Formats: sequence, structure tokens, C-alpha cells
Amino acid sequence: RGRTDTSIVAGDDWSAWSVDYLEPGIFLSPSPRRYLQVQLILDSETPATAPVINNLQVEYIDALVRGVEGEVGPRVAEPGMPQLFTYRLWADFGEGGNFDRLLLLPPSNPDPASLGVRVGGEVVDAGIRVSELGDSLIVDLPAAIRSARDTVEVDMEVQIARNPTIFTAFVGRSTEPDLWQDVVPRALPAGCSKCNQRSTQVFFPAVPKADDLVRNLTISPRIGTPNGDGVGEQVEFRFLVLNVDVEPEVRVYSLDGSLVAELEGGPGGNGDHLFTWNGRDTAGNMLPPGIYLSRITLGTQVEDHHISRTVGLAY
Repeated sequence: RGRTDTSIVAGDDWSAWSVDYLEPGIFLSPSPRRYLQVQLILDSETPATAPVINNLQVEYIDALVRGVEGEVGPRVAEPGMPQLFTYRLWADFGEGGNFDRLLLLPPSNPDPASLGVRVGGEVVDAGIRVSELGDSLIVDLPAAIRSARDTVEVDMEVQIARNPTIFTAFVGRSTEPDLWQDVVPRALPAGCSKCNQRSTQVFFPAVPKADDLVRNLTISPRIGTPNGDGVGEQVEFRFLVLNVDVEPEVRVYSLDGSLVAELEGGPGGNGDHLFTWNGRDTAGNMLPPGIYLSRITLGTQVEDHHISRTVGLAY
């Protein structure tokens, strides 16, 4: 009969490969989890030496609860506009399961005045703080959640810039600060393969046009005065980029079209981008007073998109 080859094919209940686990932390595959499949990529910089696996150790920790599901609302929101969202979650606790902490990854920094927590429909005095990495919120509940009747709701005002935007959450326990269990999207009607995912996703009312990828552009002050008096020393360009994962470029030109400055910047902390200009050229020399042209460029796969605004210098 010849050689027999055996293939192991994952069933429909297997999740996709997770991202690489570079250090201990949050387990990324959805619950409930019954099996573990490990993929290792072995590499060697010495051609004559093959890498060898001497040991593989997996440490199992009991889940906090049997399962926990969540949803967000509303599911449709205008991009770049602050909107009040509610993230709602509930759990199947099993025997002895409970949690008293939440970890939320909002799409932008929420308005602190908008934050609120309800348990079982009643407002509670929860501690809400930003994580050490600054990219998530940690909610410390006043008491452990042990009953399926105690739905937990978190209000937050944020703005979205991606279509769709996924709201991600985890539950934790204060006695086990390094253990977080992911909240999976709420199970919706059978027969809809994407319904389950959409319960934690927010969509734009319409897909942005190619010439409308930059929103909420502000230039402040419009005329910079970098004269050392501490007022108007830097011109700030703040804007939102919609639905594309490209790093914007901001350049400044003289009115005759000559490039005079390439600005540095990055995330502004509210889902937007922030670039600054101190009135100097690419060589570090102070430019003469006058009117200049700033240009924001997005190098998308189809074509480059530009938005231009005037900016001034005065001394």
C-alpha cells in the first residue's frame, strides 16, 4: 500500500492562530478553551547546526469564570465625533467563579466625565484608572460579581476612526492581578457567521471617500511666534486619520513650492495624530516671517492623498 500519511485537520470550533506569545500575560484565544495547539518556528544562524527543542512547558491556571460575553452599543457612529458608548458584559460563573476587575481597550482616550459603571442596572462607585501602558482602562469594582443577574455596564465617551472599530475587554480578580480572561462577543442568532463578531464592533454609517480620510484638522496657533517669550513657540497640527493604517507625513513649503521643513509627530493620545513645527527649516535655521503652506500626505495603496492649509510665522 505504500507510505501512510496522517493529517490532523482542525474542526469548526477551533479558533485561528493567535499572535506570537513573547512573554506571559493575557491568553488571546477565545473561551471556552479545551485544547491547545502549539506552533514553533525553529531558526539557527549556524548552517551546520540544527535547533533542537529540549523542553516545552505549559502552565495551566483555572479560569476565573466558565465564560463571559460582551456587546457594545450603539453599533453605528460617525467617525471622528465623540460618542457615548456602553460596553455591557455578563458571565456564566460555574462553581465558585467570580471577578471584580475589568480591563477595557477603548479606541481613544475617553472623556473622564463620561465614565460610569452599573451593576445589575444600579450605579456603583467603581475605581477607574488608566493602565501603566496608557492604552487601556482598569475598572476596580466595589464587590465581586458572582451572579449572572449582575450585568456589568461601562459608559465611555470616545471617538472611532476605523471601520469597524472593535471594543475589547477582559475580566480579572484583584487577588490574581496578572490573570485576565477575555470577554468574547455575545452569541447572536445561529446561521449568521459574522453576527457573533459584530456584537463588539462599531461601524461607520458609510465608508469614507478617498478624499475624506483626514478629519478634525486643527492648526494652533495659525500664526506661530517662536520668539522665546513662551507664547506660540510651536504650531500644532492635530488631525484624525480614518480607516487606513499608514503613517501620515506633514511637510511645510514656501509659497514658491520649495520644501522648507519635514515635521515630526505621532499619536496624540485621543486616536488622533499630533505634529509640531517650531518655525525652523530642515537644517535647524529660523525661517523668515511670512505665509507658508503645510501639506498632510497619506500614502495609501491606491494613490497619495493630500490636504493643504496655510500657516504663518511672525516675530
